[in-house]
Amino acid sequence: MSEITTLSQQKDIDEDRSKNTLLGGVLGFIFYWFSFVVPFLVYGANIILVFIYTLPLFLALLPISVLIGIGLTSIIRSSVWLLVLVTGLVVFSLFAVMFSLLIGW
Repeated sequence: MSEITTLSQQKDIDEDRSKNTLLGGVLGFIFYWFSFVVPFLVYGANIILVFIYTLPLFLALLPISVLIGIGLTSIIRSSVWLLVLVTGLVVFSLFAVMFSLLIGW
């Protein structure tokens, strides 16, 4: 009987981990698109010319943002709000560094 409960507990732990990693991936995806909109709000519609020429570089940040969310989920297990805050800060700062390097070049 103890093996059955152990296997069911392991199954529950695996399901919780998959739900948490899904949450991290979704958070990375959402914060990527939020950070993509911020330059439009700051600089206006003229920034689209910059994005036309540098779009592949910014599109490369999408899977990186999702992986950051998944990775932070495995590191931060204590609080969902802390996970949201840290994921948002990391993805926004990653996007801001790329944007400032391209604009200043």
